Amino acid sequence: TSRTFYLFDMLKILVGAVLISLILFYVFYYLDALIILPGIRRYKENINKKQEKFFLEMNFNDEEKTKFFNNINYALRQYYYSDREKNVIDYDVIDYNGFKKDIDNNITYVEVDADIRIVSFINSKINSSRRNITYRFKRIDKSKELKEGVNLIGCPNCGASIKVTNEKCDYCGTEIDSYQEWYLDRIID
Repeated sequence: TSRTFYLFDMLKILVGAVLISLILFYVFYYLDALIILPGIRRYKENINKKQEKFFLEMNFNDEEKTKFFNNINYALRQYYYSDREKNVIDYDVIDYNGFKKDIDNNITYVEVDADIRIVSFINSKINSSRRNITYRFKRIDKSKELKEGVNLIGCPNCGASIKVTNEKCDYCGTEIDSYQEWYLDRIID
């Protein structure tokens, strides 16, 4: 009175396993959304509130925020692609964690805490590392006279180095109405 194991029985097992795995996937997916994500969301909202407070203290409008971030990104690009950081192939700003304003002798400094991914070429190997680094930027007063020689700024559109006295970028043709206002003062580790 034995029964043979037919194809129909194997299909029932396969369909049952797929259904159970889908149910378990969605159960754990929703548990993750209910347990883990609210804490991360609250943390990120607190960071955003602190950043909004910083920009209100700095009296930045949207255009000045854009210039601020463009100046920061240009200064970081100049630093990581300079001779000081010979092994760096690429870098990415993953997230800005915080900003802190400091005024010393009528000079405004801003400490920027950021998560950075740095790709480097060391010992014939490509290495990628993620670091939390604090950069200190110095604001140059716009009324400051230019130094002798060639004064270069970064194009706000393409990032090319251009002379301060030029009215437009030689590479992309973007009209230039200001020069680099924020410079990397130092790195705080």
